[in-house]
Amino acid sequence: IKRNWQAVKTVIKNNCKISDVQIWEDYLELLRYFGKDLSNPFFVCPENLNQAHDHLVKKKRDLLRKKKLHDLRLEIQKAQKRYECDKRRFFGLSFKQGGLCICVIENVRDFMREGDDLGHCVFTNEYYAKKDS
Repeated sequence: IKRNWQAVKTVIKNNCKISDVQIWEDYLELLRYFGKDLSNPFFVCPENLNQAHDHLVKKKRDLLRKKKLHDLRLEIQKAQKRYECDKRRFFGLSFKQGGLCICVIENVRDFMREGDDLGHCVFTNEYYAKKDS
């Protein structure tokens, strides 16, 4: 109650009924995360608590996903420079026999795609950064 006292006062003042206190407290944390005013009844006393909660959860999840993708892109760009410097002399090297072709992966982004497509750890375990890869 101490942390959410301003919101509690707003609920009392506006005769708002909270159907699920745990969801409401979680919702208040989401409001805090987005910098919303906890003394504003528009935010603190939503008409449909579950819907408002779910909306903010989705919004936060999307925001975190975008941030994570941005960070991942930056990481890949940094890793690409190191990878090119370390492995450039092997680029273009390939072995072919019958219908099989084995070639050097020339892009860190391709490590990620291959790991995702084939379900293995070639990107997650940063094989592109290993000296003997």
